[in-house]
Amino acid sequence: MDNKDIKRLIKSITPEKIKEVVLDIDSKQENINRGSVDILDLYLRLINKKELTAEDSKIYPILRPIILKNIEEITEFKFVEGACCMSDVIFILK
Repeated sequence: MDNKDIKRLIKSITPEKIKEVVLDIDSKQENINRGSVDILDLYLRLINKKELTAEDSKIYPILRPIILKNIEEITEFKFVEGACCMSDVIFILK
């Protein structure tokens, strides 16, 4: 992913986009996992990947604050920081 791609991705991250993606991920999870979405799953969907590569890991610190800022604007979501940045969770408040 080059700088142009990263800038394009940053512009595409909005509260509406995050809400749409998180709710879609949540709807496809097993019932026992419903109501929470790992930040890694959200990140992979935003970058349109199935697995995390070394290159993707380098981009995550750039996108994480942008993702978190947008999550803060979604009243139905609560962000909980994990032991490491890739274990963060978004809880869906109902």
